[in-house]
Amino acid sequence: KEGGRGSGGGRHGRYLSGVLVVTEMALAVVLLAGAGLMLRSFLKTYAMPVGVNTANVLTMRAELLKVRYSQPDQQVAFYQRLKARLEEIPGVEVATIMSDLPGDGMMSFQYELEGAPPIDQRQRPRGGLVVGPDYFRAMQVQLVAGRAFTDADGVAGVPAAIVNQAFANRFWPRESPLGKRVRLVDAGVPQAWLTVVGLAPDILQNTGNLVECDPLLYLPYRQKPQPRMFVAARTKVPPATLGDTFRRAVQAVDEDLPVRELATLESQVALRSWTIGVFGSMFGIFGGIAFLLASVGLYAVIAHSVNQRTQEIGVRLAMGAKVTDVLRLVFAQGMVQLAIGLTLGLAAALAVTRVMGDLLVDVSPTDPLTFASVGLVLVLSGILGCAIPARRAIRVDPAITLRHE
Repeated sequence: KEGGRGSGGGRHGRYLSGVLVVTEMALAVVLLAGAGLMLRSFLKTYAMPVGVNTANVLTMRAELLKVRYSQPDQQVAFYQRLKARLEEIPGVEVATIMSDLPGDGMMSFQYELEGAPPIDQRQRPRGGLVVGPDYFRAMQVQLVAGRAFTDADGVAGVPAAIVNQAFANRFWPRESPLGKRVRLVDAGVPQAWLTVVGLAPDILQNTGNLVECDPLLYLPYRQKPQPRMFVAARTKVPPATLGDTFRRAVQAVDEDLPVRELATLESQVALRSWTIGVFGSMFGIFGGIAFLLASVGLYAVIAHSVNQRTQEIGVRLAMGAKVTDVLRLVFAQGMVQLAIGLTLGLAAALAVTRVMGDLLVDVSPTDPLTFASVGLVLVLSGILGCAIPARRAIRVDPAITLRHE
């Protein structure tokens, strides 16, 4: 009414429509950029390698009764008997023990390095794993340097330890860790010095820190036996078929010992990271819904704006304008609005996504691939929003338009 019939809704109406297009484009960029960054982060996390071969490994948890296994030598003797019994099972290649499974965390004993300056007890580094002599063989992990534990470690000779690559990089950068010494600090009391005899590759032990592997100190189980340990066996047959045989082997060693968490290593690792899959799926769904809503919203707003100019387009065609001129007119208006909205949206998204830095894994808050993909998708949606109604408008008979005018 403001501009009269055929004016395309008036200058004020076209201005408000343009503001709506710009605003929705900007908000859509922020929304999709955040969802895209989180989705990429969860996909990278889900695909992050554990560092061991989880196939064909059967695991169980053993909790020794304190009444029967109160002494360390009794605990060591039990695990020796159980390991020998499991390796007698047809289809079992090698058996081992460990205090925690990959991805299941680690023990929190404190340690200090030889030659390091004294530090406050509360600031001492923590983290370690107690493993059997065949641990790396059962996990099919090749040591970077040095040797694996043997049955003699923890019984005779120099007390030994193995460190992972993250441990060596943090405490002995550009140096070989072999021959270095470290010792545990138990309740504030320093223990005997341990000589590093091997360097292991990084294994994802702590799913709470997916950005980088934590420094990890491996100790032979004879040196620090635990009443609660995991038993694992690498098999030549599908591991799930040996469940009952495992139970009988445990009962043969100690008939009162319950078999807990008997499962394959693949399922155990997947169980530890189930939240990653759940949140990744959620962000995938939310990202898809956000894209659908943003695309439909942009199309609807732009299409409405173009449809308001249908009579104007008919008049232009009746006055001799070419189809290409009309298309150029429509796209020029629409693309200018989209460009402004995209620019404002990218600037806002760069500011908003910076606060997501702590939530992202191996993905930058300003990841160019994510921002470029979001921009491209929304531009294509905007082009469709211009093209479809413009095509409909140029097919209008100018005579009918003039009659309405």
